[in-house]
Amino acid sequence: MTSKLIEELGHVRNRWGSLSGMQYRGAHYLSATYEFDPTVMRRWVPSTIRFAQPYRVDVFCAAFPQSLVEGPYLEAGILVHVKTAFGVGVHCPWMIVDNDFALIEGRELAGYPKKMGEFTFTINDIEIHERHSARLRLSAGDTVHAEARRNGKTLITMDGTVGAEPVAPSPYIGRHHRNVLGLQSVSIPRVVAFKPIERHAGTRDADLAVQISGSIGDPLSDLGIGEQISGRLNVVDILGVAIPPIPILPVSPAFHLRNFRLRTS
Repeated sequence: MTSKLIEELGHVRNRWGSLSGMQYRGAHYLSATYEFDPTVMRRWVPSTIRFAQPYRVDVFCAAFPQSLVEGPYLEAGILVHVKTAFGVGVHCPWMIVDNDFALIEGRELAGYPKKMGEFTFTINDIEIHERHSARLRLSAGDTVHAEARRNGKTLITMDGTVGAEPVAPSPYIGRHHRNVLGLQSVSIPRVVAFKPIERHAGTRDADLAVQISGSIGDPLSDLGIGEQISGRLNVVDILGVAIPPIPILPVSPAFHLRNFRLRTS
């Protein structure tokens, strides 16, 4: 078992290493932070991952105008705040994306449970990749709109206005991650730990009105998400990874059976 784990770890490091040093420039994460009910959320997060307190979860729509993928792409997801040895990190129990390469790489390398979806993401009615190409900068009062859809169902809608730029914005994607890798294979699934390298590139506070809906295949309304606390448009460059995905904890195979709808259906 030990030799197989070492071999698997080396394979993951080799694949992830090919991405290190490459850049995702101008990534936009329109995010709302919520309270959540830990009793309800527990079903969707492995028991070996502990929730951070206070109980917080980020719901986001994201646009990547310049990345490793050929052409821009969009995604949406949920990041649950969890405990790590380095402080508060995040775990992703759900994510959708509109690019198959980004889907495969995210699943295989980082344990993001990505599925295909459809999206809209504009600032002042201009799509993000067009703004990036034109080098347009954010200003207070800019209007933002984002939608995430799947199988004909609108799951997330975000509308609002951009506010002031925080003096020292906290990292968004550049936090310690604890995801689950191996749910789609015959190997024992494991929690993997990694940390992207993030560079601040123009983050703004945002006053957001958000609607979250569920469906049979994407039961977002069953996650125990409560009151909205804050909103932010995080604009960052992702420069690679400080720590590549390393398996650290086992996950029961029964976890996948309980969460099939949210993660794979």
